[in-house]
Amino acid sequence: MVKAGTKHYKSNLEQVGNADTAEAIYQACRLYNSGSLDKNNLSNVLGATNSYVSDIANRLQGRTN
Repeated sequence: MVKAGTKHYKSNLEQVGNADTAEAIYQACRLYNSGSLDKNNLSNVLGATNSYVSDIANRLQGRTN
């Protein structure tokens, strides 16, 4: 599962330009979670978990809810 998830996320990252930036990483996270992306609003759920991207960002900064 970890290998499959990593491969899937890598593909998502490549879709958004494969940059090592917060913008690209969070866009790839949204794609990973929902399969679609609203670049103007990463909290637009498009049928998925609305707080997914902000949850990831908080965890990366050491914050938990």
